[in-house]
Amino acid sequence: MLVVSIVQDKCRPDECENGVCTAVASCAWKALEQSRPFTRPTINSNTCLGCFHCTLFCRHEALIVSPSR
Repeated sequence: MLVVSIVQDKCRPDECENGVCTAVASCAWKALEQSRPFTRPTINSNTCLGCFHCTLFCRHEALIVSPSR
């Protein structure tokens, strides 16, 4: 099974517009969550469907597809 992971050293919310991650806004299932602007998002594995749609919207390529552990 494949899952989305966040590469922490690539994730730079301070460089996103108003500190809001565009990939978070792209997730229709709200699996990618950002508690407030300028903080790094997290992935809610309970709601993530594994569609990887969010990976297309991260301009820093901080979201990657990898095998689950």
